[in-house]
Amino acid sequence: MANFSSEEEMSNCFKKILQKYQKRFNFKFEKEVEGLWGVPDFILYDENLDKTIAIELKLKNWGRALTQAFKYRAFSHCSFVIIDKDFVHRAKNNIDQFIHYNIGLASFNKKGKIKKIYEPQFTSPYSKFTLFKLRQVLHE
Repeated sequence: MANFSSEEEMSNCFKKILQKYQKRFNFKFEKEVEGLWGVPDFILYDENLDKTIAIELKLKNWGRALTQAFKYRAFSHCSFVIIDKDFVHRAKNNIDQFIHYNIGLASFNKKGKIKKIYEPQFTSPYSKFTLFKLRQVLHE
């Protein structure tokens, strides 16, 4: 049984956590940014877009989430998959793939607890063009 009943519930809960911490850690975020290569659930970023983090939330389908998060590396400096805590063990069993593709992995529960399992390195986005598009979308 999933901790969350839907990805929408998970997303709404995650948004509340971001709102709670964004001033303390000095970041901005947008939900479901369109116009890029894929639609990440969230993008976290600093004022100058020197550090962008794409986040893909999934209840349990870690393989699909990993594929999506890898696409987001076209415009982000770091990409994370965050899985419902009740199903993250499946992704943990395949941690070598997250490490290989430098995609972060974390679990999340209804109480707002995020547990990092693998923290990727920040690197340059794969596509300068897509990063340029991200800058345009976020500064509209």
